[in-house]
Amino acid sequence: MSGVFRVPTPHNEPVHSYAPGSPERASLTERLAAMSKERLDAPMVIGGRRVTGSATFPVVAPHRHAAVLADAHSAESTHVTHHDAPVLGVLVDDLHELL
Repeated sequence: MSGVFRVPTPHNEPVHSYAPGSPERASLTERLAAMSKERLDAPMVIGGRRVTGSATFPVVAPHRHAAVLADAHSAESTHVTHHDAPVLGVLVDDLHELL
């Protein structure tokens, strides 16, 4: 193996203008309209697994609070103390070391 490498020529994505009336703008507007009608379910991720709680709360767009983007699941005490949350134990140990 030699120390001489051939770096491939980079190929960038095309730059779109998204100007009014352009096909790119129409496609983007259509997709945003479709996404605004969706309401996602956002479970917690604990120990790499998706976990749902018994209660949810709405996640809203920061610029338009009337637009609900998702329903996020709330953590309960059982989720914090559950054996599937090994990361929490590490964080608590680290916190005790800092104090």
